[in-house]
Amino acid sequence: MNDQYATLKGIIFALLSALASTTAGVATKVVADAVPISMVVLFQYGICLLILIPLLLKHPLHNWYTKHPVIHAVRGISGWLCFFTYYLAIQHIPLVDASLLRNTAPLFVPLFVWAWLKITIPGGAVAAYYCWLPGYSADLATGR
Repeated sequence: MNDQYATLKGIIFALLSALASTTAGVATKVVADAVPISMVVLFQYGICLLILIPLLLKHPLHNWYTKHPVIHAVRGISGWLCFFTYYLAIQHIPLVDASLLRNTAPLFVPLFVWAWLKITIPGGAVAAYYCWLPGYSADLATGR
């Protein structure tokens, strides 16, 4: 596979992923009053499991071994909590605000990593956060 094809394939998968998550968010907003959020999350996890079953069956169990089960468990549980709270937020706030929160989550990850690992933050990164955070906060506070 050449680099240009791989880049195009990556772009297509990124767009399809954004389309799928947006569609799931809109569908959740539509059914949020009639169906419990826990049922929505269970249904989505069930669909993902059905998609992964061929991969799980193709590779023996010993290929899924990890030397860091606690870290993987914490990552899995925190991912589930983020997923669940995102759909819970969709039920109570405008969809655009929930999407804004979800799409900016990767910007908060470095803050947690820097705090957890006690890494010195480069000055440029600190300046970028100080410029970004007030605008982001003001956008959420407008209460559209």
